[in-house]
Amino acid sequence: MSDTLGSLCDKLFTIGQKLWNSQSIIYQIRKMDWDTFRERCDHDETFLHQFYEELHKATDLNLQRNNLISEIDIKIAEIIMAALEGKELDDGKFIQRSNKLY
Repeated sequence: MSDTLGSLCDKLFTIGQKLWNSQSIIYQIRKMDWDTFRERCDHDETFLHQFYEELHKATDLNLQRNNLISEIDIKIAEIIMAALEGKELDDGKFIQRSNKLY
């Protein structure tokens, strides 16, 4: 089954939270001037490794985020086209009821 708009938004929110968390070291660096950053990297291999790992993770998460935004755009267009064609929108393709009470 394809993702619903709601499930795509949920994934986007989750990726956004992970991206926010992965950028904590980047915000530490934001407060440093070049000399401080260079000195920190020269004297703290752990810091440099952590910076690389977090930057790598943030880049991957940002790509996932951008892909999800595109998927959401496509899903919205699909919903609009289906509605304009008079198709049933509550058939499980666009809305998945998790509680099955409806």
